[in-house]
Amino acid sequence: MLKRNSYSKTNSSRKLAKKLGIFNRAVHEIVKEDLGMKPYKLKERQKLTEEMKATRLEQAQALKRRFANGLRRRIVYSDEKLFTIEQAFNRQIEST
Repeated sequence: MLKRNSYSKTNSSRKLAKKLGIFNRAVHEIVKEDLGMKPYKLKERQKLTEEMKATRLEQAQALKRRFANGLRRRIVYSDEKLFTIEQAFNRQIEST
């Protein structure tokens, strides 16, 4: 019914379902099961320069060397947070 080359990345499954006269869910199943494709959404991420990549690699290697000798076992992790008992006064949510 659908061929891999006839279904491109930019095609909408809803438009394809309407064009073929079948349910949208059927197109999803065909694309996923028969064609072996899955939905993919581009995600925003940082644009790293070569210099930034090199710096990150150096820092990661330094951390790896630093903690390779078992020093991490002497680090104390704590979960401390200061909590206030009374909330700040907010005139908009106080009912009279």
